[in-house]
Amino acid sequence: MSRSLVITREFLFSPSEIFDAWTRPDRVRYWLAPKPSWSTSFSNTASTGGPCHLEMINPDGLNHTVEGHYLQLVSNQRIAMTWRSIVVPQSVVLIELTPSVNGTTLTLSHDGLTNSEVIQHHLSGWTGCLNQLGAHLQASQIEFPTPPTHP
Repeated sequence: MSRSLVITREFLFSPSEIFDAWTRPDRVRYWLAPKPSWSTSFSNTASTGGPCHLEMINPDGLNHTVEGHYLQLVSNQRIAMTWRSIVVPQSVVLIELTPSVNGTTLTLSHDGLTNSEVIQHHLSGWTGCLNQLGAHLQASQIEFPTPPTHP
């Protein structure tokens, strides 16, 4: 029986800033893994059907690989991708970005999880990653402020 988890999070950043952080390898590697003790590499082709490959290496040198491909990319709105690992041989992750009064509501759904232990493991992992995403977005804003717009 396939199971799911859903996490909703508010960010004080625009959908385009969040979409960019999810689809650019030079940004994903900063937040999509247990930090600070794990090292991460991420490669992708950010287009529908394009591959994505995540390598996470823990402090003991053990490698955890996640592979998949993009099912759908709607700029600044939606990312759907397959997610395969030794723990979950086939699942789908869906990220939905909805503009809100203060920024963006991000809803992450992970479907195809096999049991409650796997759900709890992924819930903990995704929660940590989303916390790190918020910190990464905040740090990026300080380092690379958005230029002011002039009327």
